Amino acid sequence: MSETGVFDDSAIRTKSQDRLGRAQFAERVAGKISSAASGPSTVFGLTGEWGGGKTSLLAMIEESLADPWCIQHFTPWAASDPGTLIAEFFATISAAMKPKLRTKVRKSMAGILTVGSAAAEMIPVAGGAAAAAAKQAEDFLSRPEPFDKQFRRLSEDLRKAEVKILVVVDDIDRLHVDELMSLFKTIRLLGNFPGIHYLLAYDERTVCDVLASTPMANQSSERALKYLEKIVQYPFATPPLQPVHREREVASSLATVADRCGLDMNEWARENDAGRSSASDLLGLIPRSDLTTLRSIHRLCEQLEVALLSVGPSEVDFYDMLLITYIRLTHPTLHRAVFDSKSSLLGTGMTYALERAGRPQSEWQAEINRSTDGVSEGTQSELRNVLHYMFERVPRADHRIARQIGARYRPKRVSDATYFDRYFYLTVPLGDISDRDVIAGIEGIVQDGRLLSQSDLVAALSDERKALAAEKANRYLLNPESLRTASAGQFALASTALCERLIEEPEHSSPNYETTRMVGLLLLQAMSKSADTDGRQLLDDFESRFGPVRTAFVLSSSGVYPTDENREDRPPNSVWLENHRRRQYDACIDDLTGSTVDRSIGVLGLAQFLDFETRSRVSRQMLQMLDSGVELVELASRFVGSSERSGSRRPGDFYIDEFEQFVPRDRWTVSPMASLDIQQSDDFTEMKRKIAHFSLASESL
Repeated sequence: MSETGVFDDSAIRTKSQDRLGRAQFAERVAGKISSAASGPSTVFGLTGEWGGGKTSLLAMIEESLADPWCIQHFTPWAASDPGTLIAEFFATISAAMKPKLRTKVRKSMAGILTVGSAAAEMIPVAGGAAAAAAKQAEDFLSRPEPFDKQFRRLSEDLRKAEVKILVVVDDIDRLHVDELMSLFKTIRLLGNFPGIHYLLAYDERTVCDVLASTPMANQSSERALKYLEKIVQYPFATPPLQPVHREREVASSLATVADRCGLDMNEWARENDAGRSSASDLLGLIPRSDLTTLRSIHRLCEQLEVALLSVGPSEVDFYDMLLITYIRLTHPTLHRAVFDSKSSLLGTGMTYALERAGRPQSEWQAEINRSTDGVSEGTQSELRNVLHYMFERVPRADHRIARQIGARYRPKRVSDATYFDRYFYLTVPLGDISDRDVIAGIEGIVQDGRLLSQSDLVAALSDERKALAAEKANRYLLNPESLRTASAGQFALASTALCERLIEEPEHSSPNYETTRMVGLLLLQAMSKSADTDGRQLLDDFESRFGPVRTAFVLSSSGVYPTDENREDRPPNSVWLENHRRRQYDACIDDLTGSTVDRSIGVLGLAQFLDFETRSRVSRQMLQMLDSGVELVELASRFVGSSERSGSRRPGDFYIDEFEQFVPRDRWTVSPMASLDIQQSDDFTEMKRKIAHFSLASESL
């Protein structure tokens, strides 16, 4: 990268600057040119794709040529028309001669080139003969001395002067067809002059495409190549970029981008468990036909830097943005197809397994083929592997290829529905909230213990972005790096402030999972930063303020409750939850015995949150109640949803699975009940008894 902050695509000037191991190749080409010095005029070629380093090689070849070579550069694409091109070409050659010789041969060469100019104008591809050029040709050819005699005399003068002129012509692949043909015909016209040699640099495929459009080639690439071979006697192909140089350039360029974007990407220089660097894995993923020149690598990195700085470097995944940028630059139609296929691309492979029959593997490949028309089948298959790396729903083309750059399930990936649009709009879209604002908002809430009205996070939590903002906040709260020094009290105050703002007492539906989890993760941070008994006290204070059901939702969503099958509390959670579990048990027993005045909390509302031990204790108590004569229907009625608060239970539904967790089916003995007969005079307690009775009787049939 240059001092301007832009990747420097300029050609090197000396062999000492060579970092691709091509200096020796340049010396060998220079040796071949030197060996032809005393012979007839020779046209050498240096071929290579655009951005492949031809201009740098030209500089090293020139440096490797010993005196007394006189090297002149001709820029054909700077000429405005074929006539000007020929005049400039003559000026370039004459400028290479010593003054005395230049004066002596100028008149003869001018005459010869005048004929050449007229001849060039008479080439059909040039659009017809110009009257002035024809007149010049007629005047010249009518002179007493024949053309071939002038040519021989001029050749002898050049031979005696021991002229060694090398005309270097770069970028002839930039010329239009008429300009290219004029250049080639002029070179052929002067091709027999001794001591004047040519070194042409070009992309062979491009030049052949231009030549194929002439009547001479008649759209035949083979004929175009044959014609080019008549002009260029000794073409030398630019050596391809070696894998080690390619990997080194990718690694260093991407590290530069990361540094300029303020990202720590040192892993580019490290090896993974397989002994490969991340840069190596990247190049193993991208089609082998791409990123084969320094220019293409630098172009990708420039575009990547702009994309990252546009959306925000910390708002997307570095590797996914790199690959999306690569597809946008090299396969724009495929890039548009990916954007249009958003709904079918998002999600994980496991999620998609059930739906896969609707989008077979062949359909994915067909979509890629349609979007990359003209690309080889091998490249199309490799592109499918690139898409698979970003989107699991796209099957791999080759199951032997399973390279990963970083962890598969890392945050902010393009396959995440909440981040996908950022990769294409290159900004945080409307309806979204930036991760930076989320983190700043969390820091403000924790540090101030209250919701700041000017916070973008607080604003998002108050509008239609609430669930999305809470989800992003939760990802950060799993490992809040910037809040390591915050105290338990600060986290506790933050959880209280958010619970008051975001979570109402559950009635007929569960509170939003993400907002509830956000409160829970803040409370968990508070307890984690406290001694075990202090953490228990924090939870007791929270529950006394918000009640057992709201507290249970908060603890469940944040992972404080056990997740294993037996649901046993383990330290330090078991210490924190000690009083909480006791209160849950007491609330269940009070509900079952009818001894509580507040019937808003009961066994049905708490059943889903009980650990194995508490549930077993409640179950034993219920079985003892049955043994003591309490009716089964009386206990079962507690598992009918009511208009009273019972978590997310629907009024009038009997939750038979939950009831079975406490009372096994072998204890279900009830009298038959043919139909559910609800009377208008029945109070809700009686209605619940009848619903429970009818449901149990139906199960017993």
